[in-house]
Amino acid sequence: METKQLTLAAYLCAGAAAPGLAGAADIGLFEWAFNVDGTVYGNGFTTPDAITDVPGLDSTSFDETTGLGRLVYQNSTIGDHFFGGYFDLEIDVADNGFSNENGSTAGAAAAGQSWEMDEPFNGDIFTNFQANTLDNTSSVDTTSFPIGTDVAMATIYAYSLLDNQVATITIDIAESLNTSGLALIQTDFGSGGTVELAADLDIRTQGVPAPATLVLLAFGLFGLHRTAAQRRA
Repeated sequence: METKQLTLAAYLCAGAAAPGLAGAADIGLFEWAFNVDGTVYGNGFTTPDAITDVPGLDSTSFDETTGLGRLVYQNSTIGDHFFGGYFDLEIDVADNGFSNENGSTAGAAAAGQSWEMDEPFNGDIFTNFQANTLDNTSSVDTTSFPIGTDVAMATIYAYSLLDNQVATITIDIAESLNTSGLALIQTDFGSGGTVELAADLDIRTQGVPAPATLVLLAFGLFGLHRTAAQRRA
């Protein structure tokens, strides 16, 4: 992992984020990573270092500069799996620096979902992310850091697939989200700007007709058989 103190000046010169709507926070994605069944992909961690190179991941609705948008991962391989994302985002860093943030949560994690919020360089979040051992805690809340610190967020889903099943994991990152599940919330003390992360796992069976479809198919075959029999008579 890169040392943020050494790269902050270049990061500021490049622009913390693309311009947004009036009054919106300037948000930038400093580092990211994805854990696909134990293989970690990410900028500054391993190769390939492009989000588009992560196998099974659709990032067409995700802005790699701001870190906002939707990421969709799909897998249909039978067996036990896990997939997760790690994000070190910055809010209004040009005005307030990167060490005046905290982390909080809303809602509850889903079955098979783990998460963590921690300092990206002094905490253990990335070590835990690599090992699929996120500890379901925020070590960067206002009690631990009343004047703020640097914040990174991560979540991982563990799941199993049977024959004909497809898993779809969606990760949404936005300034505000409407979710009934767990939301990881990063807040900037100086500006009050926020970034929220939420994820969802959906497993569906593919290629197996529903019972009603099978009934219709049976009637259709019966009709064809009857028509053929009448023609032979």
